Amino acid sequence: MISVFDYTEPHGFLSDIFEDKKRRNSAFSLRAWAKQMQLKSHSHLSQWLNGKKDILPSHIPQINSSLNLDDKELKFFEAMVCYYKAQGAQRDFYERQMFLFHPDNESVYLNEQYFEIISKWLHMAILEMTNLPGFKSEAEWIQKRLLKKYSLKEIEDALERLVGMGLLSKVENTLVKTNKRLTTPKDRPHVAIQNHHREVLEMASDFISKQDVQERCYDTCTMTIDSSRLEEAKKLVIKFRQDMSQLLESSEGDKTYQLAIQLFRVSE
Repeated sequence: MISVFDYTEPHGFLSDIFEDKKRRNSAFSLRAWAKQMQLKSHSHLSQWLNGKKDILPSHIPQINSSLNLDDKELKFFEAMVCYYKAQGAQRDFYERQMFLFHPDNESVYLNEQYFEIISKWLHMAILEMTNLPGFKSEAEWIQKRLLKKYSLKEIEDALERLVGMGLLSKVENTLVKTNKRLTTPKDRPHVAIQNHHREVLEMASDFISKQDVQERCYDTCTMTIDSSRLEEAKKLVIKFRQDMSQLLESSEGDKTYQLAIQLFRVSE
């Protein structure tokens, strides 16, 4: 199910809703959806979906006539619409509104602990290492098993942060990963996320000469593309990552791996 709470950009949210409607009903069209919204022309809706025309707060009642968002979802969507075009202090205000209306607001966006967790790869590694056989929630045990070296203080701080955010919970004298979801913005730049990707890229560069080809898979290609299909490409990347996780992830796994995918422009 597509949830408005997984987005911070209204065009992408509506575009995914439209694709979902088409999957459920092959006869569904832009014209049909525009008619549901009582729009004079489907071209207006098309421009919303591809980001060529701004969605304004005044458009929200028409849009919601076909979405039927509940009260909290609608308030989140309204804040998201305003956030997308806001600047400076206004942008901070609407981001705060999105945070407040999000059902999992203990782990999204504006929390300093959240920033640290997303920014530093160590936290993600620890969360996944809890699935390793014989896992011990001791800084020394974790330090010995990580190929990337961290100090004991860094690991202890990370453990404390993960417990404080409710991402790790103590069960029978050890720490286990909870079912609490860590939400990251899918559709906008964020300094913490940029730091995270930068660290992962540095690790990939470092380990390429330290691991045998039997233990790793590095692949790359350079393409001249039709940039109008970039959004489709991003969705394929996300689907690939999800499929790979479904294939490999196991509560009885014996190694912790990092999957990193990059698609970026190299020409002006």
